[in-house]
Amino acid sequence: MTEEKEELTNQSNSPNPQAKIKPKAHIAAEAVTDTELIYAIQGRNQGDLLHKEKSLYEKDFVAWSDEQALLLEQQRYEELDLANLVEEVKDLGNRHRDAIESQLTRLLMHLLKWQYQEEKRSGSWTRTIKEARKQIARLIRKHPVLNVHIQIVLEECYIDARVDAADETGLPIEIFPLSCPYWLKDEILNPDFLPTK
Repeated sequence: MTEEKEELTNQSNSPNPQAKIKPKAHIAAEAVTDTELIYAIQGRNQGDLLHKEKSLYEKDFVAWSDEQALLLEQQRYEELDLANLVEEVKDLGNRHRDAIESQLTRLLMHLLKWQYQEEKRSGSWTRTIKEARKQIARLIRKHPVLNVHIQIVLEECYIDARVDAADETGLPIEIFPLSCPYWLKDEILNPDFLPTK
């Protein structure tokens, strides 16, 4: 046996041959998540993920919020949890958008019910229409940019309202117009407007 073959044989019989150790690049290629990829590049075990300590944001959101507010007050910007802070600020705006979309959809559904099921009109429908308009007006008063938002999402909200109206009235959905039949400012948000056939 040549020296080269002996060396190869010894390596294969070794209890921990280097040939069986996966290079870091190969580990990274098999990584599933971004975190696992980072761990693989750093040569750390995937098991470390299981023992990773949760951040304050994950453990106690209220405590995290207090901490971020204090850091802002003290202008210690370099210590802020910017990644989560940005997401939370975005979420604040989305909550108000979701709220006005929900009220607009509810209002449109009741306007359709009022128009197409006149024999079942009731005081509760009138109160719901008034309350939805009040909530929309309040949201726009507090956050004027939502006045633009409801114009953008009007047709999208009407599509949902049309389906909801068909479900609640039991009428065929084809009865209701495909696109919103009401003007936003002159009719939908007008406190005196109620549609007729």
